[in-house]
Amino acid sequence: FHSEYGPRRDIYELVAILTALYYQMIQENDKIQKEWQSRAHSSYAERCLTIMLTNLKKNLCKLLGLDASPRDAAADLLTDNLPSYVQYACHYWVDHLIQAGGFDLQTSLLDGGRVHKFLQKHLLHWLEVFSLTGKMSEGILAITSLESHIPVSHIAVY
Repeated sequence: FHSEYGPRRDIYELVAILTALYYQMIQENDKIQKEWQSRAHSSYAERCLTIMLTNLKKNLCKLLGLDASPRDAAADLLTDNLPSYVQYACHYWVDHLIQAGGFDLQTSLLDGGRVHKFLQKHLLHWLEVFSLTGKMSEGILAITSLESHIPVSHIAVY
């Protein structure tokens, strides 16, 4: 493999070709990894929604009275009525949904989408979990995060 410019030029050309191939391979690997991560987060978000749809209900910890404070929920009440996997689902499903991105995120946030239906039925129950676990500010941030990802054409102006 020699050109009219000598063996040194051939080596430079070979290195340039191999470098270009290497960078192309890295970019393809990055695309595959991002696709895998997106699918994993989509699956996690879906599982979290399923867990919440199955477990969330009004007055989850059976607190007495409408004026009951989250401090009234003893640790054993939380453990018995709000298992760690339900707490995880409530606290992290929005993060997984946003990390999934793409089509899943857009379609699930539209009117009639899975997230829209969940929020219509369980918004207050979901927020109750944040209150009971002392993380209400995280709930507000989750709602804000969801709202910021709603397609602009679907935000109602009142």
